Amino acid sequence: MIDLSEKEISVFNLVLKNKNEKFLYYKKMDTGVHSNVYLLNNKYIIKFNNQVTIKGEKIFFENNISKYNETILFYDDNSDEYIVYGYIDNDNIEKEKINIEKLKNNMKEYIASYKGCDWNGYGYLFEEKKSWSDFFESEMSWRKPYAFEVLNKFEYNKVERAISVLNKYPVNKVILHGDLGIHNLLFKNNDLVGVIDPQPIAGDRIYDYIFFIFSDLIFCKDMTMLKLYDDLQNEATEKIDALVILVLFDRIIRCVRHNSNNTNEYLKLWENYTYQINL
Repeated sequence: MIDLSEKEISVFNLVLKNKNEKFLYYKKMDTGVHSNVYLLNNKYIIKFNNQVTIKGEKIFFENNISKYNETILFYDDNSDEYIVYGYIDNDNIEKEKINIEKLKNNMKEYIASYKGCDWNGYGYLFEEKKSWSDFFESEMSWRKPYAFEVLNKFEYNKVERAISVLNKYPVNKVILHGDLGIHNLLFKNNDLVGVIDPQPIAGDRIYDYIFFIFSDLIFCKDMTMLKLYDDLQNEATEKIDALVILVLFDRIIRCVRHNSNNTNEYLKLWENYTYQINL
């Protein structure tokens, strides 16, 4: 068994007392995030992290209602250091058996359900920037040194042009998931049953869909800009073009930073997609 801190033990006891249950079982979840996450009695997910992360998750799930969202069972307003969710039963996915078109439609419906918000500023909650383009300017600036490991200055200029394009378009602001990829989706028998681990961002809802498309090679290998325009047919094609460049650039930098075996594949996608885009 894993050694628990006094804080973790006290929260376990609080949950069990609240539910009038005896302790039966717990295990630490392998989440790949910076949280400590536990499954208690095969019913409750208890997540510990810093106040900003936990409070942001609470805001996202309370602001956006979906059958796929984790249900908040307990949250301590006095500490903001942990949150308790109901456990969503799931199993290991088999990517080759996922119905891609069905999942894309699931994601379109999920994102369409986001409610508008009056959050001050844009970008990560509690770290907001003055504008949507300012958020991307900030995000891309620290990625720039990594970019020159795989892209030249001419290619990076496309990123700068994409940021400037966003200034032309108003944003119907919502609270985005911010990390909407297959790594944060739960499946049962290869069907979607849950969405977890938001990193909430105040911004344009189509960002989450484009982020999702480029989150895994299984979604974007057969995608073209024409198909993406069709998926997002109520949006300006130039705005879609700009966000594709920014999201795909971000994905390449993630690969570079984490020494991913997918770096070359995403560089091929960069060449393919930027060839189709004229900004």
